[in-house]
Amino acid sequence: MNNADSSFSSKQIFLNACLKHEFEVSDSRIRLLENYVSLLLTHNRSLNLISRKDEERIWTNHILHCTSLIFYRKFPAKGNVLDLGTGGGLPGIVFAVFNPRLQFTLLDSTRKKIETVKSIVDELHLENVRTVWGRAEEIGRQSGYTGTFDIVVARAVASLDKLVTWAKPFLKPPVHGQKRVENGIPIRSLVAFKGGDLAKEIEQTRKTRDVKKIDSLIINPQEQKRIVIVCYR
Repeated sequence: MNNADSSFSSKQIFLNACLKHEFEVSDSRIRLLENYVSLLLTHNRSLNLISRKDEERIWTNHILHCTSLIFYRKFPAKGNVLDLGTGGGLPGIVFAVFNPRLQFTLLDSTRKKIETVKSIVDELHLENVRTVWGRAEEIGRQSGYTGTFDIVVARAVASLDKLVTWAKPFLKPPVHGQKRVENGIPIRSLVAFKGGDLAKEIEQTRKTRDVKKIDSLIINPQEQKRIVIVCYR
């Protein structure tokens, strides 16, 4: 099977998964994702944004992997979301495509990567996305970023305890009496895409003073892929 056939097969698996979970994807959003995939693969030739071995399975290993969160949990109707360590724009760009009323900030400490992601965002005309270059530990202390975001997302960035520490300064202060949405992603939470045996990481993080609750969604049992949602006090 050549690369074009592999890519088509990977995309069809993504579409089938959306259909299975009754997640409607409009033609315009499919075109946006297709353009994003094309740009990501083009830039990946000169800059390592995703693993080269994942290129043929980009729709399953990356687009579907990110989208799987939306199969099970709803983003709030409006608000600000930070993608911490966005790399090639994942998962932030995928979420921005499906949630045009939310504002997304894509942060990465590698200047070349964030400059490339900015050019991709500009070419896709995603008006609900901005990009920021810098280290989370430093940006989180700056005016305009501290206490600004409702949710922080991160994919394949660091251990869970580090992510919990890095994400906290970015999150808005707690609001008492905040209405919860059924199957919704709670305000003041970290959503981390993780792989492998996470039992020790999760148990250690539960003991953190700032953590109120941890939910874990198993999205691929064979590959031990999970989405961990950490709610802050």
